[in-house]
Amino acid sequence: RMCFIATVLKLRMLKPRVQRFRCFSVDKTNGLSPISNSIRSIRLNQTTPATGFGNTASQIIFSEDDTQLIVSVKGDESNSGFIALWGINSDGSLEDKFVTITPPGNAQPFSMTRIPGKNALVVPDPANGVDIIDLAGNRSNTLQIPGQVQLGWSSFSELTQTYFITDVVTSVITEISIDDNLEASIVQVCPTLVLALFFPLTRVSCSNSTSSPTLA
Repeated sequence: RMCFIATVLKLRMLKPRVQRFRCFSVDKTNGLSPISNSIRSIRLNQTTPATGFGNTASQIIFSEDDTQLIVSVKGDESNSGFIALWGINSDGSLEDKFVTITPPGNAQPFSMTRIPGKNALVVPDPANGVDIIDLAGNRSNTLQIPGQVQLGWSSFSELTQTYFITDVVTSVITEISIDDNLEASIVQVCPTLVLALFFPLTRVSCSNSTSSPTLA
């Protein structure tokens, strides 16, 4: 099963647009087949052209146990971002209404990475840092990343059992760990090759949680 987010133009008014999605079953032979009662709106009013980064959906994933559909929505100057959750019925259709989890402040939740066995998410947030979203407890907490500018994507490593967060402006990758209580801490901070390209005669090295990356 997979779901897609789309921005739909309301022809009657020409300007406002709404973001919604639809889910499909996947068959190796027949391809994609629409799942009945799976079209849902995120209730975001957009304009033509779109307003930009804020007030838009970022990513759509399934929960680890495949019982919820989860969408991250970035906020803007006037509205806080949130995580939207729809329950998935036994026939693959979605519940009519969604519930939201709102990180603190003017949140801009971007990508989402599942925390294995915890029904929780790691969510890089350009406004806050890294949001740790507990789906079971409907709560969140935040880890600040030193020198963060525009945190975007995250990934989990089965080898190290840690998470890697990228900053698309500084080209820095931050490795974090999360304990059984969903408390996050920084393992190390590493500049990538992109940063080294701007300082070709320097040597870059990783640092621990007490300092920032260094250029030697």
